Amino acid sequence: MLKALIKKQIAEFFAPYFMNRKTGKRKSHTEMIGFGILMGVLFLFLAGIFFMMGIGMTQVFVAINMEWLLYSIMGLIAITLGVVGSVFSTYAGLYQAKDNEMLISMPIPSSYILLSRLVGVYVICLMYSALVWIPAAISYWITAGCTPTNVIFPIILLFFIGVVDTVITCILGWIVALIAGKTKNKTVITVIISAVFLIAYLMFCSQMSTVMEGFIANSAAIGGVISRWIYPVAQLGYGATGDAAGLMIFILISIAVFAICWFVLSKTFINFATKKTGEKKKAYKAGEVRVKSLQKALLQRELSRFKSSSVYILNTGIGAIFMVIVAVMAIINRNDLLIIVSFFKEAYPFVGNAVPVIAVGVMCFMIAMCPVSAPSVSLEGKNLWIVRSLPVKASEALNAKINMHMFVITVPTVVSTVIIGAAINMNVGVIMLMTLLAVVFTLFIAYLGIVLNLKRPNFTWTSEVIPIKQSMPVSITLFGGWIIALGIIGLGILMGGALGDALSLIVILAIFIVIDFLINKWIKTRGAAIFDEM
Repeated sequence: MLKALIKKQIAEFFAPYFMNRKTGKRKSHTEMIGFGILMGVLFLFLAGIFFMMGIGMTQVFVAINMEWLLYSIMGLIAITLGVVGSVFSTYAGLYQAKDNEMLISMPIPSSYILLSRLVGVYVICLMYSALVWIPAAISYWITAGCTPTNVIFPIILLFFIGVVDTVITCILGWIVALIAGKTKNKTVITVIISAVFLIAYLMFCSQMSTVMEGFIANSAAIGGVISRWIYPVAQLGYGATGDAAGLMIFILISIAVFAICWFVLSKTFINFATKKTGEKKKAYKAGEVRVKSLQKALLQRELSRFKSSSVYILNTGIGAIFMVIVAVMAIINRNDLLIIVSFFKEAYPFVGNAVPVIAVGVMCFMIAMCPVSAPSVSLEGKNLWIVRSLPVKASEALNAKINMHMFVITVPTVVSTVIIGAAINMNVGVIMLMTLLAVVFTLFIAYLGIVLNLKRPNFTWTSEVIPIKQSMPVSITLFGGWIIALGIIGLGILMGGALGDALSLIVILAIFIVIDFLINKWIKTRGAAIFDEM
């Protein structure tokens, strides 16, 4: 039974990459290869960042004969990234899966159900941790050379780093579930806890270079602290450099903490998985009914769906957090920004004239990280018949999803763009053009998400994590948005020298207005027809 549950969970995790949920058929080889290339490029880009970090640190730590400290530090970063990457979906994946009650009603031990769920969490944690750990190991092999033990041991340890990630992530998910069970609005609690954790991690990353310099300058003292206070991490470092005792100690600790975590969670799993909320029942009271327009009613429906899901808020609204952070950092570092802008205007006028476009391009990166509309069609799930049975045109239902996207993202987009424009000392006219371009790009992302979700819907999910985090529409909207943002920056630099900042913004703005118009026309016609046929 356990084998069947794990097989089901793994198949469910990878299904979006191999199966067309709309037709129920396997995707073509071209689609799978294309998506594989896209994910591979992203993996290499992120891994390259940690590889460069690892190369610099390895040279120093090898020279002072403290190679183990390199692996300990990179191990801590790998564990942290794994937790951050999976923490947003753990609560929903463990305790809010749609088939929890069905499985619990069957003669299946709850510990088996939980263990199969943990497999999905483990896979996500392992993928994120590998982005740090594998580049660190390669940088060490290049610098220090290869031996059978220092090659094989880090590979083995990677799988147990994933185990530690899973334990930490599950503890956080359990805490959220515990608080949510005693709180009226569990979504708010989940969002606050996760957002605080994310902001703390981003603050650490923003000071990464300073932290690394401090590590290197005080390597002996830090090594002593890790050895005394973070014993498992020290053994991780020793094991990765070829020490068999360190390898076995870390493996045994990983297995032990996982066994304890599984035992404790299995005793509370049924309680949390079947508990709906901490809300009290309310008696119905007759009162005045307010009539809303059709679009307002549909928008309210979409917003209610968005606000009810912490997974939806966190995974599609993370870009808004970045917008706020970047705007605050722009204010704090305004003098440095002005020096940089002045330098480029004097030394490289074609780049200096493109500064407003570059600033908007950076905003577009963060806007693309808010694919709110991309899973909105799939999230109808088995309730799709409700909206289709209403006397509502398909185009109106789709328009409500677009309006919801704009309602959620437009305010942080406008405020952050205005602040950044003011921070780099742009005049009012240029700031208005920057803001308009950011809003039009936001609309483009909203349209793109709807189009892709209409083409690749998934209504058979058992956990909302699947359409929100593991779907092709979300992935393509995110990564495609990044590529287009790079294109905006490149186009701005190409036109900056000849047209100037304001005219460059106007040209790019006109291009996106035309694109938005054409996509909107498609959604109202062909897109509406596709939605009607679902």
